[in-house]
Amino acid sequence: KLKGGPHFLINPFGLRFDEVTASSLLKVDIDANIVDSGTNVGPLFKQGFVVHSSVHAVRKDCHIVWHNHHFDTTSCAITKFGILPISQEAIALLRQDVKYHPFEGSATDLNERERIAKSLGPTSKVLILLNHGPVTAGETVEEAFFYMYLVTLASTWQARALAAVGGDLSKMNIPSDEILQAALDRVKYEDLGKDPSATYNEAEAAWNGIARLMESKFGADNIYC
Repeated sequence: KLKGGPHFLINPFGLRFDEVTASSLLKVDIDANIVDSGTNVGPLFKQGFVVHSSVHAVRKDCHIVWHNHHFDTTSCAITKFGILPISQEAIALLRQDVKYHPFEGSATDLNERERIAKSLGPTSKVLILLNHGPVTAGETVEEAFFYMYLVTLASTWQARALAAVGGDLSKMNIPSDEILQAALDRVKYEDLGKDPSATYNEAEAAWNGIARLMESKFGADNIYC
């Protein structure tokens, strides 16, 4: 989300994610008008716009919206289990009050934006679009990325565990309510660096690490151009 708007940046349709650069991003407003077409390499993708603008339009506290169709996150979104508290990442994520939005098919209906916003609510920053994929939001890039990182890892462990036991939850080690609550009480991820006693910021560390990886793989000059 940018100042002077409400405007936000979004990747253009037609580019692979590894082809997107800073200058190729589209600057759009909440009404789907392109304010700045960047390097003019592609049009606005309606489905992406519907998902992202639904959050940007109503959540003034969230400047970044992240969405993915990772194999494991979408697989978990298709099941009726939701995110199960079976891994460290899942427990850290569930401290954020994960919300769910019912499947409405391809996200091309602008009217769905209001329903997506209602499903997310005024405080949660993690929304699972059922049969579709996760949406995370944050005050910063690092925060939104970190929630998506947790969603993805939690989904991967869950998908593999379910496959290992043939989908039989009785064969899985699921923490009792007492253990889960104790674990949730110890989780500090919701602070994301705001805890004055913390010696490090998990979100920043994760983001900086993945940024270094991408810069090493693709070259910084090919990303920030």
